[in-house]
Formats: sequence, C-alpha cells, structure tokens
Amino acid sequence: MMYIFLSLAAGLVLLPYINPQCCQVECIGEFLVSGPNGVLDSALTASSEFDSLHGPDRARLGTQEELPGIGSGSWSPAVLNTDQWIQVDFGSVKRVSGVVTQGRNAGPQNQSTTEYRVLYRENIEPFRAVTKNGNEMFQGNDDLVTPVINMFKSVMARFVRINPTAWEDYIALRFDVIGCEI
Repeated sequence: MMYIFLSLAAGLVLLPYINPQCCQVECIGEFLVSGPNGVLDSALTASSEFDSLHGPDRARLGTQEELPGIGSGSWSPAVLNTDQWIQVDFGSVKRVSGVVTQGRNAGPQNQSTTEYRVLYRENIEPFRAVTKNGNEMFQGNDDLVTPVINMFKSVMARFVRINPTAWEDYIALRFDVIGCEI
C-alpha cells in the first residue's frame, strides 16, 4: 500500500492510495502547484474572479481565509456557469496523475465544487479532457475542508485546467495537481 501525504495548515494528513495497476509507468510524485518545486502565483490563471480577494492565487490547496479585505479562502469566479475554469502553467511538460481539491475555507456557507472536469495540453494544441473509466467528470467536495483526491492514468501536460460543472452554493475551489518531472 502506498500513501500520499498532504501537508495542510491544519497539519499533516496521511491518505492511503491503492492502485495495483499503476506504479510501473505511473508517478505518484509530488504536489506540482504548491509542493517544494511549486509554481509562482503568476502561473495560476482563471476564466474570471469574483473580485481581487478571490483570485487564482487563492486557489492553492490549504489556503486559509484571511482577515476581511486581505484574501479569501479559495478561488471563486465572477459568474456561475459551467464555462468557468482555473488553470496552472507548469512552464514545462510534467507527468500528471491526479488532482486534489477542497472547498472554500470561510464562514458558515458551504461553497464548494462538487463535480469538475480536468483538461490538459502540452503546448498550443486544444485542451483534451482526462477520462477515468470512460467518464470525464470527477467527484469534487461536499464540505469545506476535506481534501478529495482523484487519481487517473497519467498524462503529459504543461497546462492543467479544472472546469467546475456542479457546485454547492457557489463555485469555490482550492486545488493541487499530483505528478512528477519527466
């Protein structure tokens, strides 16, 4: 049995990961957005943002709500529709094998993305959807804090885009991408 360690503001979380069909060509790797070799805030972009306090830089896994007027506990778009997305540009192609998501860390509302698609591309070609068992949709969060891990057959990607397709109260998302260098 393998384990994935999540280091969040609340502490270290150990989650089991069992996939007997992986491990020969798959990488469990590290968090590519916020890990030790993570990306700069400028590598995170989105279709829109609710305001400057809900920008893509607030979408990192484990981001906490700050004092009023300083920063929210997630990325949230300006409008509620299925055309919204947040993406990361790794600067070079990586082997990507999973996504971890959380809802918004804030107040009494349960703002979370309950279902989403993962899209990817290596350079300038059109985005392609990641599928698992023939399905493009991945289960998201039903609360504000519990990380949900979705692993899939690895893809080669410089850009990874998360496209929320269903949500609770309002689209809100904190995320990271699991993968490794190639």
